[in-house]
Amino acid sequence: MLQVATLCSGIEAVIQGHENLMISHKHVAACDKDLAVRRIIKHNFSAEKVYPDIRELRQLPEHHMMWAGFPCQPSSQTGNREGVFDALGRGAIILHILRL
Repeated sequence: MLQVATLCSGIEAVIQGHENLMISHKHVAACDKDLAVRRIIKHNFSAEKVYPDIRELRQLPEHHMMWAGFPCQPSSQTGNREGVFDALGRGAIILHILRL
């Protein structure tokens, strides 16, 4: 079975897509900084583990596919275009995703 991990999980659009397309999968991990989002994930999805902060996450459970919906504001034309140097630290999230 396809084992899926989601980072910066948000509303779990990827997992919803798998379910809507009837793609058999096991949701092995989710990670989102927002407490309300983590509560929604725990209530509405079957993630085996839900992590609070990608910056502190050292390892994910075994998985075949990892999806990440990282913040786009630091790279956006409507943002300050600071990239990984974003003053709020959002731009560096991509580095943590690549690390995992």
